Amino acid sequence: AEAVEAAILPVVRNCFDRDPDIAPCTVDEPFGSYVERDGKYAKRIVYAIREMFGIEFAPAVVLADGNVQKLAWRICNAKEVLAPYSMSRSKGSATPAAQEFDNET
Repeated sequence: AEAVEAAILPVVRNCFDRDPDIAPCTVDEPFGSYVERDGKYAKRIVYAIREMFGIEFAPAVVLADGNVQKLAWRICNAKEVLAPYSMSRSKGSATPAAQEFDNET
């Protein structure tokens, strides 16, 4: 989770326009009230998470978590829960992409 925290903190800061008054400086600094006042921030964070991790959260999830640390924990849990359903070849034999198909000619 710490690697995810380190990866998303600068991205979340960018989502807040790097405004020192509202962008979190640490992973446990709350940002909930700013997200609540202006929905564009939550939408930006949702978009960034989807692009980085392939997971789509509702903007309300960003608001509910309220800081980077909790958001990183949620991302890690979501990745773990969804791993068996991933089409990625790197996720082990439980995925459909890992099946070998015979090419009959």
